Amino acid sequence: MKTIMINTYSNSFSVPQDWLLANTQEQTADEFLNNYTWDEGEWLFILYSIEKDEKEIQELTKLLKQGFSLFKKENQEGIVHANSKGNVPV
Repeated sequence: MKTIMINTYSNSFSVPQDWLLANTQEQTADEFLNNYTWDEGEWLFILYSIEKDEKEIQELTKLLKQGFSLFKKENQEGIVHANSKGNVPV
C-alpha cells in the first residue's frame, strides 16, 4: 500500500494513496501534491483523524460486546477479557 505524506501548518501525516484519491477531486496523487494548499492539508488531517477514531471506536465496541472490558489503573489503561480480570496489572 503506497502512502502519501501531506503537510499542514503545524505537522505532516501520511495517508494511503487510495484514501487520498477517494477524498479529493484530483485524479492522481502527483496532481494533488502539486496543487494542494496547507488549508487542504489541515482539512484532510481532520477528516483522516476522525475516520481513524471512528474505526478505533468500532473495534473497541466489538471487543466490549465479546466480553472484554476497559480498565484504567494509575498510569496504565487497556482492555481485559472477562476471563482474565484477576490478572489486571497492579
